[in-house]
Amino acid sequence: MNGLLDELPEDEAEMYFWRLWDVLRLYVKRRKPRVERMPSDSRKLARQMFVSSRPVAWMRNVALRSYSFEMLAKNIAKAFDEPI
Repeated sequence: MNGLLDELPEDEAEMYFWRLWDVLRLYVKRRKPRVERMPSDSRKLARQMFVSSRPVAWMRNVALRSYSFEMLAKNIAKAFDEPI
């Protein structure tokens, strides 16, 4: 899927009857989960990374040593794999 044009019907005669509002509604419905997930994932990561307690930061740092870069960047990479 490449964007807004994916929501239009293939048949030109049928496309005449589609209203722009319906097309936009379908596009928003398809894109909304990804758009809402991105800031949510960012906030979760920020809560984990920006802690003010030294003991909690130390535990976080110890735990992060056992993770690979791929594991840490999994959600970000998955988001970029999805079509825009």
